[in-house]
Amino acid sequence: MRKFLVFLLSVFLLAGCVKKVKDPNFAVDSGIYDSLEVVSEVKRTKDDGFTEIEVIFNNYTSSNEKIAYKVDWFDKDGFIVDTIMSKWKVVEVEAKRNLVIRAVSPSIKAVDYKIRMQFPSDDDEFRNNSAQFEYQGK
Repeated sequence: MRKFLVFLLSVFLLAGCVKKVKDPNFAVDSGIYDSLEVVSEVKRTKDDGFTEIEVIFNNYTSSNEKIAYKVDWFDKDGFIVDTIMSKWKVVEVEAKRNLVIRAVSPSIKAVDYKIRMQFPSDDDEFRNNSAQFEYQGK
């Protein structure tokens, strides 16, 4: 009986250490999931052959969160499809509100995607490289 109780206690302790399996379509800084959760994720191929995605995140906290995100597209072999449209965007997600990310692939060769999310650094607003950054709301 004692061995059984020790086993049961071990199972409960280890269950608390298990991390959620992350979606392979997201590369997210560790602290972002403390504020945002994925509500829905849909992907479709349009009639013209382009891939379209829509991902909805919910800020379930009571404070606004500033997030930087970028959508990268990949071909069937897993290589990035380079495009000038793939830029970092910085947005502020209001408390208890949704962030909707919509994107259309730059080519019919792009079949998969990855959304990269991070907290913007202090110097991001001073960068002027238009090929990498696009700021909204300012």
